[in-house]
Amino acid sequence: MIEKLKKGIGIALLLFGIDKAIPNLAYMTQDYNINNPKVQEVMHTKDYVFDYFGENQDVALKYLKLAHAVTIKNMDYMVTNSDISDDFILDTQFGDCVDFSRFTYSNYLFLLKESGKSDLAKHVRFVVGKVESDYGKDSHAWLEFNQSGKWIPYETTKDILSEEDMICSSNIDDLIPSEGILNYKGFKYIRRTTCHINSEGRNLRGIDLIGASRARGLCEIAWRGVIEYRN
Repeated sequence: MIEKLKKGIGIALLLFGIDKAIPNLAYMTQDYNINNPKVQEVMHTKDYVFDYFGENQDVALKYLKLAHAVTIKNMDYMVTNSDISDDFILDTQFGDCVDFSRFTYSNYLFLLKESGKSDLAKHVRFVVGKVESDYGKDSHAWLEFNQSGKWIPYETTKDILSEEDMICSSNIDDLIPSEGILNYKGFKYIRRTTCHINSEGRNLRGIDLIGASRARGLCEIAWRGVIEYRN
């Protein structure tokens, strides 16, 4: 009896793992097209190249804020479909959390390369998961900043620049204060998969086992699809 119970539990855990693994592996292998030169072309990112003194995490955060400022100056937030091309998003200047995060990350890597500080790429990565807030739970994408060995959420959808604000690279900390975008208090972040492009341009993929276990499994996704289809 005990052996049958153990076998049943083992099979149940195996099925649970497969159910959770398939959607997460799909996200993990997705190409987010981060190194898209049209981002810099449309946003004129080269006009904002600046040489911040030093090569520590504070300097990396300045470059991330600068990349963020360039992105939000050229984008407005709107929920979009996943099958919309980058060309369309850049031409219309409307995008969602995935687009804001990808384009900010793209601008960040570009600014580092142009400044000869690609080693600072180790401080930032792209993340897909979900957030919990007062409005409920929803899928989300954001960036994470490595501060003293700990990955902290950086919220790219926060547009804290007014129409009148001019991007001043040398004064970026005053233009974009860390409070409100770094570890944004309005969200509880639950990461699922990560995409980290290192200084050599290698795309290092990762998966958060705890976040992945809390994400929707294949069965739930299929069931929700049936419900939406019927409605």
